[in-house]
Amino acid sequence: MTPNRRHTARALACIAGGTLLLSLAGCAAGHGKFTTEGKEQAEQNQARMKAASRYDLAMQEFVSGDPKRALSSIDQSIASHNGTPGAHILRGRILGELGRAEDGIASFQTAIKIDPANPESYYYLGMAQERLAKPDEALASYQQAATLDRANAQYPIAAAELLIERRQLDQARAVIEAASPEVRRSPGCLQTLGHIEMMQGRPDTALTYFRDAATLSPQDTSLLDDLARAQVAAGHIADAERTLARLLALPKMQNRRDLTMLRARCLSEMDRPVEARDILRKLADTGDADPAVWKRLFELGRQLGDIRLQRQAASTLVAIAPELPDGYLALALCQKDMGEIDPAIVNLEKAIARSTTDPTPAKTLGLLRAQLGDRAGAAKAFRKAAQIDPTDTRAVTLAEQFEHDPGR
Repeated sequence: MTPNRRHTARALACIAGGTLLLSLAGCAAGHGKFTTEGKEQAEQNQARMKAASRYDLAMQEFVSGDPKRALSSIDQSIASHNGTPGAHILRGRILGELGRAEDGIASFQTAIKIDPANPESYYYLGMAQERLAKPDEALASYQQAATLDRANAQYPIAAAELLIERRQLDQARAVIEAASPEVRRSPGCLQTLGHIEMMQGRPDTALTYFRDAATLSPQDTSLLDDLARAQVAAGHIADAERTLARLLALPKMQNRRDLTMLRARCLSEMDRPVEARDILRKLADTGDADPAVWKRLFELGRQLGDIRLQRQAASTLVAIAPELPDGYLALALCQKDMGEIDPAIVNLEKAIARSTTDPTPAKTLGLLRAQLGDRAGAAKAFRKAAQIDPTDTRAVTLAEQFEHDPGR
């Protein structure tokens, strides 16, 4: 190679080497910038993942009934990534479970600041306000949630139920009727309208709402419960008995004493007292100490002419509820039927001494004394009945009649 060519080659090599160094230098500078940004992005992603993981853990702990652990987990979630509206909502719910509703309100308000269009924040805020006896604020929160999400029936139902508790029934109906057509036709809204109608003394209209709701949600036992009670109130006794039989056939409903009692009542009114008695005997055989069960058994004993059942029910009533008049009245009626007049009078006096609202024991004693020719005693008993219930015109009339001529 000639000197000139060697010089040229050396020059080119130098140029190439310089270019490479510049290139490497440039790459090194650029790589540092991008590496920092990538690192920050990776850290943010990691923080989000940690926050999401802690949120999921908090939710599991909350649902499983461990709110203290749940609070620790959700605080870690929020600390990891500031907190989403959902995280602050969960924190507020946890605090409410721990009896810290005021602190919960602060969490819901934080969620609203992050996302004012999230209806759940207002819904749970309303629940906390209602718990703190702030019904007006709670109502406004529920209504705001319903405004933000017109497809969710839960929000107008919450507002309506709050109004129902305050006996503002027309306003409660207006809240449901203001919802979207789809929401108004939901089982929950139909059920709420049914409750309003029942409270306003319109069981036939309530029955229509409950029937439609039960058709839409046939597995909802609360709807069938409401339907049965509306059927009884509307006088559809046979329909009510069928509904109750269907309900009580479900495993989780077999221990519902109130429904069993209601079915027995229906059977009795359908002139099927033997079936009603057998149902209530099963309750009694389990050691049931509810006076209502034994009172109903006594009534069935009289309907069937079963004096043994009457005496058993009357004696049990006195034993389990000696402070009530029912047992003494029942025992007195048995004794009267058996010709045991003096013991019957003694038990009627005991029943009267324990009765503050029911004039029946006093009226019964008045009739018994009248049959015995004791008009003065009858007048005194009927006057006592009239004092217990001044609206009982029959008692007032009999008292005046026997007082006017006590010696006749």
